[in-house]
Amino acid sequence: MPKLDIPAPVPDEKDPHEDEPVVEKDLGELYRKVGAATVVIRVPGSVGSGSIIDPAGIVLTNHHVIDGGDREGLRIKANVTLGQWSEELQAFEPQEKTLQAYVLKVDLDHDLALLKLVDPPADLPFLKISEKPPYPGQRVAAVGHAGAGLLWALKGGEVSSTGKLAGHTDLAQGDAQGYQKEHLAKLKAQMDKQGRVVQSTAKILPGDS
Repeated sequence: MPKLDIPAPVPDEKDPHEDEPVVEKDLGELYRKVGAATVVIRVPGSVGSGSIIDPAGIVLTNHHVIDGGDREGLRIKANVTLGQWSEELQAFEPQEKTLQAYVLKVDLDHDLALLKLVDPPADLPFLKISEKPPYPGQRVAAVGHAGAGLLWALKGGEVSSTGKLAGHTDLAQGDAQGYQKEHLAKLKAQMDKQGRVVQSTAKILPGDS
């Protein structure tokens, strides 16, 4: 019987482009990190939340939070309060000093705004925006200042869906007629501007914006 030379199996090589597994942090650890870079933003008639995304004092928030702020020339002003860790409370509380910020840029379609602190303190904590997209089932949490609760409150949950808001509208357009079809087309165009959105089970309340 002829002898067959069968090569030994070669272990699978890791694809260098394959993403590393996502390691989900303990929510307490996450709170300490995210809370340090979470601020309170106040303008006349509005209070919201913001995240410091650059140590130079760049703050990301929603446009509707600062839309009613006082104008100084062409610039919108806002008051920003940083947090400080309390060993007694084991939570963040507001610092006494209030910082001033001006709006750098807005994106009305996505309801976003960037603020710049006038005199940012040294060693300012900041958050790095993730380069990886979220996925359904991934654990997430929100840290913010909902008017119905305490400041720097943590709300946990998970990503329930990602996609475009216009999904249901696309399905409804097929059966619509006349004015309803025209209305749905306008609604779809408005939703498409917002691009991809993330839906989660974290309980977001007014003030968490």
